Amino acid sequence: MPRTALLHRAALGLAILVGWAGSVLADPPRPTATQNPEAQTLIAQVQKTYADIDRFDARIVMSIQWHEGPWKVSRQTSYPFLFDRVGKRLLIDRPDVTVVCDGKKLRVQSDAFGQFYLEVDAPPVLDYAHLVALVPFIGDPPLALEMPLMSDDIVAQLSGGQVGNIDLVKPLVKSDPAQHTGLCFDTPQGRMTLWVSDAHHTVDLAELVLTTAGAQQFGGGDVVIRYELDKPTINGQMADMSFAFSADGRDAVSSIKELMEKTGQNPQRAAAGGGASGTEDGQPSGDVERPDAPSVALPALSDGQVREMSKTAGPRLRVLIFWASWSPMSLTDLTKIQKVYDWVAQEKIADAGVYAINVQEADAVVKNYVEKNKLTLPVLMDRDSKTSDAYGLQTVPYTLLVFDGKVTQVYPMGTPDLDTQIETKIKELLPPPPPPPPPVVKPGE
Repeated sequence: MPRTALLHRAALGLAILVGWAGSVLADPPRPTATQNPEAQTLIAQVQKTYADIDRFDARIVMSIQWHEGPWKVSRQTSYPFLFDRVGKRLLIDRPDVTVVCDGKKLRVQSDAFGQFYLEVDAPPVLDYAHLVALVPFIGDPPLALEMPLMSDDIVAQLSGGQVGNIDLVKPLVKSDPAQHTGLCFDTPQGRMTLWVSDAHHTVDLAELVLTTAGAQQFGGGDVVIRYELDKPTINGQMADMSFAFSADGRDAVSSIKELMEKTGQNPQRAAAGGGASGTEDGQPSGDVERPDAPSVALPALSDGQVREMSKTAGPRLRVLIFWASWSPMSLTDLTKIQKVYDWVAQEKIADAGVYAINVQEADAVVKNYVEKNKLTLPVLMDRDSKTSDAYGLQTVPYTLLVFDGKVTQVYPMGTPDLDTQIETKIKELLPPPPPPPPPVVKPGE
């Protein structure tokens, strides 16, 4: 994968899996939000500010600093971000992906799509969750940090829903004439600091210092990712021509399925630097043979006992969802897979099993997450990521259906009606036995 693409994907570490344990951060523990009322107050002020913003216009300056051997490397890029909540208009024009919504159509062009671009009806509500559901391949999400206005809770969006210790940092007045307060919180990806304007309660600068594990993909050392807003305009006027989309030399496709048929790729994996043939509904393209499913031998979170699944072991049909607690979309898809698990149990389908495979997280973190979200399906622990690597995992959440030792179906993150699709597929592959014939009634009886 090109270094430039990796830099964008690694921003925030939300799409690229990073190993994490609660002790990886070297700094001393910080007070939690409940012990720091001022932090909670600032978060509430930021949330209210963004809820009241209808239009937002700024250039985003992204910079990444990392190490390559003895050298310290820095790279910077900038691009426009325009958001109109009322008009349902959006523009993000990055080097690797362009997203334009004019209120009627949403169009996405990416380097991974070649001559094609996606054109679909604009979602009824233009927010982060709708974009992820509508366009799954941008949900990995490299765009999370520059879309703070598209979520009801900016802190939850940027932290993946898992906020650790929270504190406030006040910079020196000489170095910050505009006066900002740093809202600093720990996440599995690293330590995030949002510099909040004291005058407007907007986030003008975000910094993420990656954990040791996350920094390894850049050669180790201190890796800092920064997003800065350059001359933002809040609730100001926007030129309509800004949302124009040039289709010169490119062909429109109207669905993810059609896009994959045209390009022969799964856009989600292609955007992450991998390649996979298939269609939006998970079926292999053309006459591609379904691949064998790698064997699974992982300990269960509940009792530590190893669960084995292969061609000869485990249920004939199994649903596997790979997930991580730091991923905002993991909970969305896990909730649907929980429904599938409950349905399988209710229908007493003996040949089907449903498993949630956590990738590279500490047991304590996973247990807390499972209990908090009332998940009862079996959770297996892929602590060294060997199983996820064997399945070619590039992002989480990612769901697969294995039948008779073959990967029969794949469901990228944000797949609409995920639980319904899987239940329908299970009924197709494991139809219930026909009812017994009615008893023969002899004449005269």
